[in-house]
Order: sequence, then C-alpha cells, then structure tokens
Amino acid sequence: MFRRRRGQPQMSWATIVDFYSRLREVAEIIGSHHDKLLGGPGKTILLDETFLTKRKYNKGRKTKTMTQVVLGIYCRDDKEGIFFLVDGKKKKDLWPRIARHCNPETSVICTDSATQYHNINKLFNDAIHKTTNHKKGEFVNKTDKLNTINPLENENRHFKKSIVSRKSEKSIIQYMALHFYRRTRLNTLKSLDAKVQMFLEDISWVFPGYGKEGLQLKKIEAPTVESEGISDMMPKTFNKKLLNALSDDDEVPFVDDEDGDPNWEEF
Repeated sequence: MFRRRRGQPQMSWATIVDFYSRLREVAEIIGSHHDKLLGGPGKTILLDETFLTKRKYNKGRKTKTMTQVVLGIYCRDDKEGIFFLVDGKKKKDLWPRIARHCNPETSVICTDSATQYHNINKLFNDAIHKTTNHKKGEFVNKTDKLNTINPLENENRHFKKSIVSRKSEKSIIQYMALHFYRRTRLNTLKSLDAKVQMFLEDISWVFPGYGKEGLQLKKIEAPTVESEGISDMMPKTFNKKLLNALSDDDEVPFVDDEDGDPNWEEF
C-alpha cells in the first residue's frame, strides 16, 4: 500500500511471503540458542497440553497435520513459557520435555488431574504438586487461589492465534518460535524503539553480511526417557508377542501401575 500511494511498482506476493519467512527464520535461530531452565526455587511451573487442530466428530481423512499435540510449560513468576510439538499425551511423550527444560529446584507444580501428570513431582527434588479437576468444572481451587493453570490456558489462546499457517510441520515450528521470541525476548523491552533495535541486532547476528558466517540454527535431538534417565518412572506395559504365545491356562502376572490404570507387567 505504501508503494502504491507513491506510484511505485508493487512487490509481488512471493517476495512478501519470502521476506516474512526470513524474519521468522531469524526468530527460530535466536530461539534455538535459548537454554534457560524454566522455574527455580520458590517459583511455580504450570503444565498442560493442548491441540492445535482436532478432527471434528472424527470425520474426514486423517493427515499428518490434522491433530497436533502441543505441550506448554509456563513459569508463573517469570511469566515465561515455551511450547513443544509432541507425539502424544502419554508420559513417555511429555515427561522428557519437562525433565529437560524445567529447573529441578522448582517449588510448586500445577497441572490438571490428567493421568499423565500423576507423580510428576518425581522429576523435581522437593516440589509440591497441585491439581485441579477440569472434568468437574474446577479450574481454580476453592481453598487455594494459586492452584490453577489459567495463566497457561491464557497463553495457549495467544499462542494459537499467532499460528497463521498449519500446512506443514516446518511452518508450525517457525510460528511457535516466533511466538516464543515475542513473548520472552521482545516483551521484556518496554518501548517500540528498543524492540526494533533488538530485532535489528538479532538480524545482524543471523545475517552478518556477504562472506561472513552468521548464527546457525542449533539442532538438538528430541529428549527421550532414556536420554533423560527417567525410564524407571514410566508405566509398565505388556509384551504383546509373549502374551499371544501364552495359552489360556498360563498365569500372567498383573500389576496396578502408579497411574491407577491396570497394565500387564513387562516380562
């Protein structure tokens, strides 16, 4: 519109889209070098998972981007949060992320009453685990007003609005990085001039100029229960092959795991 008012040739949409993609790339690269642990002594961490998209009434084709599960970790005291695309809602999908990005000295953990968060305080040295039961309409504890994950739910709302395109996993990750960059880096500055100056400095780090090597995207392997050393905290599962090989007369040991859900003991 600015070029149109001045009577200059207009830019093509391809150029505009590529320009904004480059800016998101800057936010993604800068965000990949953020290694601060969330929480700490005397601080509260909020945990919750959400869906970017869901199949309505379970109708239509299933595609890779149809259902995207996102884990949100938010520090109430620092007002900083981070989101991760995860493979599912089970403990093996969520706990490794929590173990890697949360300070083990965190004092309070707030979650809903979902099964995957049972005994989550085992990941921390001496944390108090507070829960609210959303299925019963309890979003804020009646006796403890700080026992709630509403600040993270509000952050989820802003996060979802910031994602413009969900056509590919790459675009989703870029928009996630852009949201993180805005909330944790730019929002710490009060004036618009300071924010612009910060962004220009970050651009110079990523694109320093011809013949110079800029800051590169830091690639980190996704954490697993093995890499974080929490395999012994995972629920036990049954061995399907061995179970099928057993006759009806064979006795199969049965165990009630820490979640309260019946599971076959792993042989």
